[in-house]
Amino acid sequence: MEGFFFTEMQDRFSIIEDHVIEIKYFIELRCENCGSVDLKQEEDVLDTWFSSALWPFGTLGWPEDTPELQKFYPTSLLVTGFDIIFFWVARMIMMGMHFMKEKPFGDVYIHALVRDEKGEKMSKTKGNVIDPLDMVEKYGADSLRFTLAALAAQGRDIRLSEKRIEGYKHFANKIWECIKVCSDKF
Repeated sequence: MEGFFFTEMQDRFSIIEDHVIEIKYFIELRCENCGSVDLKQEEDVLDTWFSSALWPFGTLGWPEDTPELQKFYPTSLLVTGFDIIFFWVARMIMMGMHFMKEKPFGDVYIHALVRDEKGEKMSKTKGNVIDPLDMVEKYGADSLRFTLAALAAQGRDIRLSEKRIEGYKHFANKIWECIKVCSDKF
């Protein structure tokens, strides 16, 4: 197999020098330890998106024909966010059709994404993640549940902040106090 800049021989990639000379800009790949351009791709890697595409049947013992695989594949529903439909859902369908000869699920429920209070996707790298266990410990599970339920309008992402969870805790507490007052009168 030969590309414009690279050639592959015996599972090794090399630069085709003649093609590179004609080009003004290119990226030269070299080993950071020895400086060699004779690079070999790591073979013991399963790409994240590829491996996640195998999830519907790979978690059930595939490629073996296990009782779990027989019982739970295909499933009826996949629940996911819209941001990974192509990367994950489409690949799961393609892999399911290829390896299992049937689609992995009948329906896909696409839900909103939980974002930070500024509307940015939560990320450990950015440091804007809200740990639900911390929120449950601080405000209670009902406050977190009520906050998510109140904000989860279809087709709309959830902008979550600790202040909102605290606010819905106070709101739920007021409802509880009203119920106590009303139930004492009846």
